[in-house]
Amino acid sequence: MRIVSKIVVVLLGMIAIGCSATRTRIDPPPRVAHVPTHAPTRHQPPPCPTGFSAVQWPPDALHLRWGSSVHRFADLQTTRQRPVEVCGVRAEYAFLRRLECPNGPLAFRRSGSIGRGGRCGKIIDLYLVTCGSQTKHVHIDMYHCPRGQSPFGF
Repeated sequence: MRIVSKIVVVLLGMIAIGCSATRTRIDPPPRVAHVPTHAPTRHQPPPCPTGFSAVQWPPDALHLRWGSSVHRFADLQTTRQRPVEVCGVRAEYAFLRRLECPNGPLAFRRSGSIGRGGRCGKIIDLYLVTCGSQTKHVHIDMYHCPRGQSPFGF
């Protein structure tokens, strides 16, 4: 029994020495470049928030939201990656109602949420919009609000 315990002690010692000899140095993670959180100017969009927060746009940059200058159905082109950006469901409806449709009445219906997209990876709503005989898929991101507002009204 003494021989077995001596062998165990010797083996444990060898393992300890071997482990300490093979240890690799672990460097600290590289420093990440500082991303400024400065207030955007009227020439750049605000930074994307984390989590479920809405993008907070300063008043002088609202014109940079995608789709903000579109007023005619014929000019409307959206994708999941480049949706119209508004603040809330009411603004989605207001945007669609203001579209000019010279070929008859404008009709729209919500098809549903289609997952993440847009510049900040928020949930995108899909609408089927008809003007005369033409129907388009319109993608809308309702999480782009003027600073201090919420898409849910609170």
